[in-house]
Parts: sequence; structure tokens; C-alpha cells
Amino acid sequence: MRDTQSYTYKFDGLRWVHPGGDVSYDPPPAVVEQLRAYGRHYNDRIEIVRWSRQQYREARTTHVPEFSAAEVAYAEARAVVERVRTEIKALRKEARRRAEGTELRAKLTEAVQARKAAGAALRLAKESAAESPSLKLASRGINDERTRREKAIRAATPAHWGTYLMAEDASQVAASKAKVDPEFRRWTPGLPVTVAPPCPEGKIGVQIQSTKPLTVAGLYDGRDTRIQLDAPPPKARHRAEWVRGRIRIGSDGRAPIWAEFEVRNRHDMPLDARITWAWINRRRFGTHWRHALCIGVERAAPAQHANIDRALAIDINMRLVPGGVRLGYSYDGNALREYVVPQEIIDKLRHGEEVSSSRDLEFDRFRDELAGWLKTADVSPWVREKTEHLGLWHSHERLAAVVLHWRVNRFDGDEAMYPRAEQWRAQDRHLANYRHGDRRAAENRRLDLYRRWAAEILRDHGTVVVAAWDWSQIARRPKVDDENTVPEAVRSMRFAVAPSELVAVLSNACRHRGGRFVKAALGKLGELGCLACSSKAIVDDHEAGWVKCISCGRRILRDEMQARVLYASRERFGGDDGTGAARDGEPGETAGDSASAVS
Repeated sequence: MRDTQSYTYKFDGLRWVHPGGDVSYDPPPAVVEQLRAYGRHYNDRIEIVRWSRQQYREARTTHVPEFSAAEVAYAEARAVVERVRTEIKALRKEARRRAEGTELRAKLTEAVQARKAAGAALRLAKESAAESPSLKLASRGINDERTRREKAIRAATPAHWGTYLMAEDASQVAASKAKVDPEFRRWTPGLPVTVAPPCPEGKIGVQIQSTKPLTVAGLYDGRDTRIQLDAPPPKARHRAEWVRGRIRIGSDGRAPIWAEFEVRNRHDMPLDARITWAWINRRRFGTHWRHALCIGVERAAPAQHANIDRALAIDINMRLVPGGVRLGYSYDGNALREYVVPQEIIDKLRHGEEVSSSRDLEFDRFRDELAGWLKTADVSPWVREKTEHLGLWHSHERLAAVVLHWRVNRFDGDEAMYPRAEQWRAQDRHLANYRHGDRRAAENRRLDLYRRWAAEILRDHGTVVVAAWDWSQIARRPKVDDENTVPEAVRSMRFAVAPSELVAVLSNACRHRGGRFVKAALGKLGELGCLACSSKAIVDDHEAGWVKCISCGRRILRDEMQARVLYASRERFGGDDGTGAARDGEPGETAGDSASAVS
């Protein structure tokens, strides 16, 4: 186990202290400019990435013509597959069943095979192109120009150095994940990139370099020139007191320019822990904005769990049961335990989706009313310009922006529709916040439940074993040619109970209590044998949910049996040991999370 451990402390509900002394949740102008600079620097970096990729594609076409031919062949093969799939979907939609027939399915199978062959040829052509001397030379020139442009925008950005480093890291992650070209950061969802609100989402922060280290004790003494935080008072009985802090957002010569804030200090950070990063997030929740202070530290790794040899296996299966959704069973060699997410949490999540559906219906109704009125009304020219192609809109934010612009640009004859527009916008805003509040409350209750489960598990067990499932396969919607499809009810339960969140909380709890977290391959049910007579003659009735022994006739729930099999296969450790670095915003990865998870 490592001597140190990365960790992130998160302080939600941050308030800003303005230069005049007023306290507000709205940031002061200097912070707004830094947040906007973060977004601009991110988009500038993405623009350079997109330019370099386009240049490389053009160079590859010029220097390696055979790759272009393979690329065209693959695109044509994909288009054929999509055309056949669309035809099958139309037939199924019309007949409300699988009505495509064997001939069309054979045609789809043939098209898929042709696409795979074209893909294999494209991969070979790509490997061959990478060895082309002329393409390597062109690639070096593109990379040199990309580096020059990146240095130029770094020199020109008004963002403080910690802030632009975070923007560069975020753009690099986005570029690595994008299959084609990464997308620009939109200032506000639903609005064009060029339309910027007073203050967008983003981050401001400082990096604490190892050449000038800072501990938590140094953070509290008020002498550091990068970030300061007043020492927390003695813990109040119910709520932590507000404490003030300052983060550097610029320089006046060698003197720091501070942004002052207030947070509730609910965390006991070790005084000897070394701080590596400190930043403030700005995120949108519904129609509101929230800020949070995050402090990344390296602290001493915990001692090994006293019961490290005592393992508990958790099989996640998701079943509807009276009172909620059973997330799974656990088995530690002695006792089975059932984990059920209460129906109240499930209903709360579903209610949020119902509110979202109502909001969409109201949007469609008002959009159609407005479009009908515009056909006959004599309106200002700006209305025609801003509502072009209104009937195709699906963005609530875009239509709300038109209503807000209308508020300060009234014109003669708009009395018939303007009150209705304001009424829709007020209702839309209410429903957006209502839906977000409902969902956030349900998610917080669910996460708190998972933390309490983790606390109970880690109290007596030092090793936690889960099956190495790929939950993304359940979330993925099946294509028309998929044979083994996941039922819609299972996909819905997966979003309601979030099994990956439970796995993250368990991993985090093990990590911060010195335990061991293991993802193991699940063995076959027949390997364990009958629990009564040890016979290997086991019949797995997957549809009924039972496992039956042919020899003695005993039956056991299939999910219980899988938990026992997972425990029996615990020695075949196959992956994550729960030692990954903590990141802001991930389930179970903040100080508040682990404090409740392992108390």
C-alpha cells in the first residue's frame, strides 16, 4: 500500500464576499472575468485540436491515397447497415412486432459482415499510413504549429496560471475521449457558443507546486500568497460556522489579487496533509448557480484494516421486490444479507421524470401557440430573426432567451402574446427547479443509504468483492440486429438504483479504511454445487429465478446462489484494488462522503 493517498475535500454552498463587504452567492466582477477566461481558453484549445486533426486528415489523404479509399469503403458499408436497420425499424413500428422476415435479416447480417471486413481493412490501412515517411514529416510540421499556437493563446489569456492549467487539462481530457472532434464548451446549454451569459460555468484555482509546499496548517495561518482559509472554530452542535477564505486570481506586480469567500468548514483536515490543488467550481443546478471550494491533498495512507482477511461478496442483480428494488445480496461465508433501495427513493426519482415530461409538453404547447401567432401578427423585425425555424426548436433555454429579450424590447401589438410568454417562462423555470430539486434530493438520499451500507460492511470486513460487470452494456440501447437485448425494465432499474454508484462508494470506503476492494470474475452456478447434498447436478431456471438440485430437490433463489458463488471465487482477484485518486464530483470521493461512509 502507498505511503500517501490523494484525497479531495469539498465545501459546498460557497458565498462570495464583494469588495464593499457585501456577501452574495453571485461572484464579484473579477471572478466573473476569470471564469469567462477559463471558458475562452478551453474553447481556444479545442479549436486548435480540431484544426490539427483536420490538417492531419488532409495530409493523410494527400500522402496515403489508399487510406482514403479504405475510409470511403468503410463509410459506404456503414451507410448500407444503417439503411437496412432503418428499414427494419419502420417495419417493426408499423406491425408492432418483429415483422422483417428472414430475407431482410439475412440482408442485415450480410451488411454487418461487410462493414466488419471494411473496418478491418481500414485498420490495416491506418497502420500502414502511420509508417509513411512523408506523412510523418507532415505530422511533425502540424505538431510544431500546434505547439506554437498553444503557447500563443497561453501568453494571451487573462486567466491566472492555475485557472488556465485546469482549462488545458479539461480540454486535453475532452480531446482524448472524442471519437472525431471534441465539442466546444457552450456558455449556457441550448444557446450558441457566441451567446455568453454574465457568468458561465467553470473553475478558478491555484496549483500548489512541490517546490513551494503548503500544508493544511499553513492554509490556516493566513500567510500563504496562493490560498488562505480561516481556522475552523470549535464544532457547533448542529451546523458548522461560516469561515472566510481567499484564493488568488491574479497579481499586481508581486502582490496577490484575492477573491474572498465564505464556506462552512465541516471537515477535519489533517494539519500535516500537503495541499496539491485548490479550486472553486461554478455549476448550474436547474436555473440556479452553485459554487464549491475543493482542496486536493496528499495525506498519510491509513493502516491496513484489522479484518483484511475477512471477505464479503456482493452480487448486484436488481430485482423488483415488495417495498422497493433489491439491489443485491451479500455473503461472507456465514450469513446472507439483502440490500433494498426503498420505494420512496424510486418514486421520488420517477416523479422528477414526470415533472420533466410535463415541462416538455408545456414547451411544445407554447412553442406551437407562438408559431401560430407569428404567422398573422405584425411584429418587430428582431422577432422574425430570433424565432427563425421556431417549429423545429427543442431547447427550453433558447426560447426563454427570446422571452427575456422581448421583456426589454416591447413593440406595439404584442399584448396578445407577451403575457402568455411570461407566464410560460415563469412556469418553465418553476418546473425546471422542481424537477432538479426532486431528483437531487432522491439522489442524495440514495447516496447516503449506500454510504451507510458501506460503513456497516467495513466495520466487520476488510475485503469487499463485487462481480466485474460492465454496466454500460445494460445502459446501451440495443440495435435491431442484437439477439440478446436487455429488457427496458432492467435498464430503467439501472438508472434508478445506480449500481455503479454503490461500487464507487464501496471502493472509496475500502480505500480510506485500509481495506481491499476486488472485482472478481463470477464463476458458474454449478461449480459450488447443492448446499444440502453437494451434488453438482444443478438446474438453473433463469426465467423463474430459482436454482434446483436434481438429486435432493432443494431449491434456492438464483440471486442468493450467485452471491455464494462470488464468495467462493473471491481468490480469483481480477482488477481494481480501490487505490485510484479522488476526483471532484465523483460519488463517494469527497471528505463528506467518506466520513459518513466509514463512521
